[in-house]
Amino acid sequence: MKFFRTTKMKNIFAMLVSLSLSIGLWFYISTTKVGEKKFRIPIEFRSLKSDQLISFCSDKYVVASLTGNKEALSDVQVKNIKAIVDLGEVKEGEKQSYPLEIIRGNIPEGIEIIFSKKKIILTVEDKISRKVKVIPKVTGNVKKGNFLGEIKIDPQEIWIGGAKSVVSKIDSINTQEISVEKKEADISKEVNVDRAELGSVTLSRVSVKVFIPIMKYEKLYTFEVPLVLKNIKKDYTYIFEKSNVKIYLKLKDESKQITDQDILAFIDVGGVSFKKKKGKLPIIKKMPVKIEIKKNQKESEIISFFPERVEINITKKKNTSVDSQPEGKSE
Repeated sequence: MKFFRTTKMKNIFAMLVSLSLSIGLWFYISTTKVGEKKFRIPIEFRSLKSDQLISFCSDKYVVASLTGNKEALSDVQVKNIKAIVDLGEVKEGEKQSYPLEIIRGNIPEGIEIIFSKKKIILTVEDKISRKVKVIPKVTGNVKKGNFLGEIKIDPQEIWIGGAKSVVSKIDSINTQEISVEKKEADISKEVNVDRAELGSVTLSRVSVKVFIPIMKYEKLYTFEVPLVLKNIKKDYTYIFEKSNVKIYLKLKDESKQITDQDILAFIDVGGVSFKKKKGKLPIIKKMPVKIEIKKNQKESEIISFFPERVEINITKKKNTSVDSQPEGKSE
């Protein structure tokens, strides 16, 4: 009996040792089991000045690969990791390489984080704004027997903003298309600005008011005459956009005759001030066009003409002084 009792105790002891070893092995394996996890992390930019912006960025996201204890990894979330680029010191207007910094949130020790990229390429530029012209984009043809008057737009200019390299090259922007196909009545509507090629450029407003007058011919006479300037000053150069003015008029007496030579289209620039205190040259102004009928004036009625206003760029000729500027002769 004593032999069987001793053997039984030895078996129980062996079973307990075996169980302890199994538990220990399981615990070891479970605590040392390696796992892997990947996250797509948005890149954040810090220390960017308020008057600067990023005009080029090679990457907006980076892949973070995490390795470590599988159980510990199960609790890690994307919000626990940040990819940071410090823009405290930049070279403006140049493509430059910037290192990515890993910011660990609530992540257990022993978990390794590796980014798919160590650096990204950026261009940081000055942010500027300027006024540009808005040009109505008119398509189609009005109904036969009608014609278009001068198109009016309000406002004529809007502010745009963005990267210096982009905004400095934009002088005007278009509206979306406005069809006048077979129209015979005036068109007045709010029209959106065409953003198709503006990219990230910002606008002070997204739409403008456009008025398109459509008039009937009714035995109208059409003339196209060159635009001239009156009262110019000899020490200045005057440059304007359009060289001809289109004029529609009626003759009260059909027996009377009128030709292009009987009509003068002009801008009087005599009232433009050139004093330094009122602004530096060049002077850029939109000035009204005036029409003078030199023959059969009483028999003529001007119905419409365009352009009604023309932008003039006035610059100083070399080797002349603004302060000593004489009045000059009318031309």
